[in-house]
Amino acid sequence: MNLVAIQVFGLCYLTVFVSSTTVKPLKESAMGENGLLCGGTLIGPYHVLTAAHCTAPIRHNDIAVIVLNASVLSIAPVNLVPRSSIQLSFTNKSAVVAGWGATGSSQDESPVLLKTTIQIRDNKNCSTYYESGLPAFFNGSIMLCAADNAGKKDTCPGDSGGPILVNGFQVGITSFGRGCASVPGVYVRITAYLDWIAATMKSNPKVIIKSQNNKEKQN
Repeated sequence: MNLVAIQVFGLCYLTVFVSSTTVKPLKESAMGENGLLCGGTLIGPYHVLTAAHCTAPIRHNDIAVIVLNASVLSIAPVNLVPRSSIQLSFTNKSAVVAGWGATGSSQDESPVLLKTTIQIRDNKNCSTYYESGLPAFFNGSIMLCAADNAGKKDTCPGDSGGPILVNGFQVGITSFGRGCASVPGVYVRITAYLDWIAATMKSNPKVIIKSQNNKEKQN
């Protein structure tokens, strides 16, 4: 798969989410390099999981790992969905989403971290909303979609890269949608990328910064 693994030197340009009984921010939100307000999840002391389109104009395989230049040890990383759940679709499961994104269509981003509960939909139901390919086709093997049954709650612009969690485990990454709560939002299906995430973290354990005398320094 043609996936993205990047290193960010200096400050991380993406907000970091932490999974706990209450989802709390680790950093204040900041604009990504491509002008997008995005989120991410801390999945290791040096690694943040986010959407690839937060770092580059990518929609297919919309997943990226950011390697930090300093470890985060004061907060526990999010729990990714385990390998034992690879065959699960999570259809009809209640899921928690969170972010500092817009609070509705044509609304401003939230000044505080918000979360809400929505329900994961069946793949066939998801496909009916994204048959035209705009903004992207729905592919149930690498994506899932979710919505509020009452049509009032959703992720919105600015929430991209943030988590969708089932029973405290991250099962997806906020990817794309159409408006806010007008149709189900689409999320990267993490079970499709568990091997890639593990391999990327192993091959990029931490950022190595070269000092002025060209000697490598590991943080």
